[in-house]
Amino acid sequence: MATYWKRVIDDLKYTPKIKKATDYDSLQSAVNSLSVGETLNVNQDYNLSSTLNITKGGIKLTGQGVITSTANPVVSVNNTVTPYMDDIVIEGIKVINPNTWGMGRGVGIQISDTGQGDIWHLVLRDVEVQNFDIGISIQNAFDVVLDNLDISQCDIGLKLYSDGGKMGGQVKVFGGMFLNNNTHISIGNFGEISLFGFSCGSSRQGSTQKAKGIDMWYASKGVFSYGGHYEDLMYGFYLEPGIFVNTGVWVGNTFESLDTGINLSNGSANTITLMGNALYSSNALFLPPNEGYLNQGLALMGNTLGNSVYPQKIGVQEIISSIAHSGLKFPAYPISERPPANTVPPGFAIFNLTTLHLNISNGQYWYNSDGTIA
Repeated sequence: MATYWKRVIDDLKYTPKIKKATDYDSLQSAVNSLSVGETLNVNQDYNLSSTLNITKGGIKLTGQGVITSTANPVVSVNNTVTPYMDDIVIEGIKVINPNTWGMGRGVGIQISDTGQGDIWHLVLRDVEVQNFDIGISIQNAFDVVLDNLDISQCDIGLKLYSDGGKMGGQVKVFGGMFLNNNTHISIGNFGEISLFGFSCGSSRQGSTQKAKGIDMWYASKGVFSYGGHYEDLMYGFYLEPGIFVNTGVWVGNTFESLDTGINLSNGSANTITLMGNALYSSNALFLPPNEGYLNQGLALMGNTLGNSVYPQKIGVQEIISSIAHSGLKFPAYPISERPPANTVPPGFAIFNLTTLHLNISNGQYWYNSDGTIA
C-alpha cells in the first residue's frame, strides 16, 4: 500500500519537461529530441521545404506557430516500425499551403499506420489547416480526438480510411469549423466516427458546385452526429452507390440550404435514426435506400421541417420502398377500416389489405409506394 501511495504522490508532483523549438537548428531536430512525456513549444513561424516527421509516441507539440510549406504531406505522423505509437498531442499549430488555387496541393497533416504496428490515442486540438487537396488524412489510426479544428479551402477537409487489412475507427470530432471545402469529410472502410457540435458549410473558393458534407465511399461501421450544423451543401450525409453503413444516428442537428439532409438513396444500412433535427430552406430531410435496403430499423422522431412541407421534404415514396425491403411488420387494415391520415403522425405506415400495398401518412393524406395518393 505504501508503494502505491508513493507512486500516486510522484505522479501528482510530476511536471512535464517543456522544450522550445527555437533552441534547435530546425523544427525537425527539435521534434527528434523529444522523449516520452516531453512537450515542444512551437511559437515561431516556419517555412519548411520538406515534411515534418513524427515517428514516436508520448510527445506533445503545442504553441501558436504557423507552418507554411508545399511539402506533401507537411506534417506526417507515421508508425512504420514499432508495435504501436500512442499518446501524441498536437495543439494550437496552423498548417498552410501557400498555393491557394488548383489541385496538386498535397496533404496538410497525414496520420498513417503503414507498418506492422498501430497508432492509438492521438489528439489534434485547436489546429488550423488551409489550402490543401486533403486537409487532414487519417489512415488506420484508432481512438483519435479532433477538438475544435478549423479546416478550410481544401478539396477534402478530413479523410478517414483503412487499408492493408487493418480497421481504423473511434474518431471523435468536438466542435470546430469546416468551411469552404468541396467535401468536408470523406469516409471509406472505417469504424465509427462521432461528431459533437460539428459545423460545416460552403464549397472551396472558385468551385462551381455545392459542397458535400459527409461523403461515404466505402462500407463503414457507423456515423453519429449530435447538435451539428450543416449549411449551404449538396447534402449533409451521402452514401455513394452500392455502399453500406451499419448504423447512422443524427440527433439535434440543423440542416439549412441543403439539397438533402441525409441521402441514402443509392446505398443500404442496418439501422437509421433521425431525432430532433431541424430542416430549413432545403429540398428533403431524408432520402432512404431506394434500390438498397434498411435491414433492421428506421426511426424518424420529432424532426422539424421549418419552412418545408410533407411529403416532398421527407421522401415518402423512397421511405415506403425502403420499408418494403426491410422485413419490418406494420399494422394491416382494409381500406374501409384504415384510420384517417390526419389522426396519425406524419411518417406512420400501414399495410393496405385492399390494395396489398404499404401506405404512409404525411399527416394529411395516405400515399402509395409510387407517391400517388392512396
